[in-house]
Amino acid sequence: MLLFKHILYTSPLDNEHCDSIFHLVELCLRQNYFTFENVFYRMEDGLGMGNPLSQSFAEIFMSFFERKLVFDNMNNPYRENILFRFRYVDDVIVCWTGDRDELNSFLCWLNSLHLNINFTMELEEDSEIPFLDLKLKRLNNRISFSIYRKPTQTDHIISFSSSHHLSQRLSGLRFLVHRLFTTPLSSEDFQSELNIIRHMAVRNGYDVGWVDALVRKEDIKRLNNEASILQQHTPNSKYMRLSYIGPLSTRLGNVFHNHDIRVAYKSPNTLYNLLVHNKDSVPLLQRSGVYKLTCGDPNCNVVYIGRTGRTLQQRISEHLRSQGMDNCDKSIFGRHLRLNNHPFDPEKDARIIHPSGFGLRQSVLEEIEIFCHIDDVSMVNLNSLSTHVFPRLFDVLKREPNVEGIVTSED
Repeated sequence: MLLFKHILYTSPLDNEHCDSIFHLVELCLRQNYFTFENVFYRMEDGLGMGNPLSQSFAEIFMSFFERKLVFDNMNNPYRENILFRFRYVDDVIVCWTGDRDELNSFLCWLNSLHLNINFTMELEEDSEIPFLDLKLKRLNNRISFSIYRKPTQTDHIISFSSSHHLSQRLSGLRFLVHRLFTTPLSSEDFQSELNIIRHMAVRNGYDVGWVDALVRKEDIKRLNNEASILQQHTPNSKYMRLSYIGPLSTRLGNVFHNHDIRVAYKSPNTLYNLLVHNKDSVPLLQRSGVYKLTCGDPNCNVVYIGRTGRTLQQRISEHLRSQGMDNCDKSIFGRHLRLNNHPFDPEKDARIIHPSGFGLRQSVLEEIEIFCHIDDVSMVNLNSLSTHVFPRLFDVLKREPNVEGIVTSED
């Protein structure tokens, strides 16, 4: 945080904005606790996985470490041995002009600069060295490139028989073809890599014609002017996500496409979602969203549909607070429990129908659920309804003789 604070306060922003940004970022980074088997843990060092700020702050630190502590450090005794260097996240390639002993000494010095930074080193063999997904080779005072694959890498991509939209199935081949054209390969290496891509396609159920079609498309893109390609995309394009369940989703996507809406397909059921559950689930009462309360009396069919941006436990406590106060009618559900002396167990009689944060989506989901429960919903907060989905729903509910409404402040 000291590094970020220094960068922030030396920026053109005034101190008032710097103070606000710094305290907000500090608050976000301190939310680095998690639960495991009902025990709370807090990270004492490092950045939390999944925090949207972690990647940015890791890059800020690595950039500072590389620039200030190593290559711009006047006390670095090995500066003259570094001909050039390039870094991608935490992978660094360096061209070294000294001998092997000096290189080992440089690595020891590098790892002594920070307690939590520990670099490992890989040296070139036969004038070749891998870096990321490339293999670099020194050849006649120049560097040639080829595609590098780890020994453990498999040839698996999304199978052609998989229940994915065609654009998703072709994404793996599309990436490989795009890399083929954007890497400066020799004609021999280009043809060798193209043969590997064709082999991978056949092994995963694709016809070689798909690869040839992607190659032609990529070749045409290279021949076109890049500026004209950018002009074809309108800045006001609309996007939407659609679950892919087969050809029906494709036909539905074509309908949206005819109305200038671009569709991104997603797979609702994956092996990961079905098999991997490595996080403790959030307790029901600690969630927010559209909820349903049911009267605990077995002979009573009263149901309440509501929404909350806070935890369901907080919202239920407000309903029950009205139950215990004779002159408090802030909750029609609590008033019902009080007047009829009916029981209510939050653990059994309450559930979240749609987990979501407070906002338009939650409001729309609430109206949909009220519409779906129109025959059995007997209580609803009329003030929380709008005209997002069903413009006449509000008037319909007011005319229903079995629906009791009360105007309260929105949750």
